[in-house]
Amino acid sequence: MAGVDAGVILAIITGLAGLLVALATRRRTDAETNKATVEAIVLLLSPLSARVKSLEEEVATLRTRVADFRRGVELLCGQVRELGAEPIWLPKDCEE
Repeated sequence: MAGVDAGVILAIITGLAGLLVALATRRRTDAETNKATVEAIVLLLSPLSARVKSLEEEVATLRTRVADFRRGVELLCGQVRELGAEPIWLPKDCEE
């Protein structure tokens, strides 16, 4: 090490210290960014989850109503046939 100048060694140590500080700052910045991203997602997730639950309940209600209407149509078609006529309209998937 006799041939290495003390100024070069000092410059290398200073450069490494600066690099470590830059990396630590970047990690902190990345962590802060990740934290902000997670907080934003959580803020959006709660109302979206409530909306999805509401829509799922609405779909279940509508499916029940459609099933009721189909049964009603089938009954009415049967009544029309019992009266000696043919219904002028049937659902495409209605059992004959």
